[in-house]
Amino acid sequence: MAHSLANQINRCRDRLTEADQRLLDVLLRDPANTAMLSASEVAREAGVHAAAAVRLAQKLGYEGYLDMRSALRSEVVASDSSRRIAETLAGSEGDLLASLVASEVDTLLGLVRHIDQAAIETAAKALLKARSVILCAQGNSIVLADLLDRRLRRAGFRTSLVTGQGREFAERLIPLGRGDVLVCFAFRHLPREITGALDHAPQVGATTLLIADHIARRIPRTPDHVLAAPRGRDEEFLTLTVPMAICNALILTIARIDGGQSVSTLDALETLVTRFD
Repeated sequence: MAHSLANQINRCRDRLTEADQRLLDVLLRDPANTAMLSASEVAREAGVHAAAAVRLAQKLGYEGYLDMRSALRSEVVASDSSRRIAETLAGSEGDLLASLVASEVDTLLGLVRHIDQAAIETAAKALLKARSVILCAQGNSIVLADLLDRRLRRAGFRTSLVTGQGREFAERLIPLGRGDVLVCFAFRHLPREITGALDHAPQVGATTLLIADHIARRIPRTPDHVLAAPRGRDEEFLTLTVPMAICNALILTIARIDGGQSVSTLDALETLVTRFD
């Protein structure tokens, strides 16, 4: 949708009912958190029926509640990102590239204070035992999940990347079962899809691995394995270099302890690729 949620609300203000206003009060009170809630959760806080949340979304021009929530999430991320970038620029003097590199290096050096090689190796062994690996991500973390998905496949793993929202997300989780490992990514916020997946995994006998930043402390159910480290100072631009380093450490550790399986699979891939050149 081209128009912002605020514009849509203003456009329809004369048609909003008391129930609509109560829903909007809940949604706009703390968008960073309410943008993660389901229609029933928002409705419960507003003291109205869940169907009212769907009707509000449609009144504002969205296909349904999920579409409206997606718009709210996008606005939250855009607003927060612009603030962080502005504060990063304000704190940089002269050579911006040099300042950024220094900040990234400092953050990376701090990684080993939060995660040691033993934790990486324990997680790597869990992945090696997996029947299959299901990777779940939302937002910017999809880039990292896709990277890990590709590298695990090249190492001979059976993998599946699960993104999307609502029903689509749930449908992609159906194959998850006993002997599988669920790998979830979470940064800054806790999408309902991620907490839901982490809750679901133990019920079907799957092992859980969370790659995260400080948000890991807010996970209701502790995953089997957690690899979490800060991505920079909260008030400044947050890097993806730290979780990328965690993913790379996992892949290299797997290659070191899998008895040559990763190297063998890569050799087979190179042979196969020549058939398509």
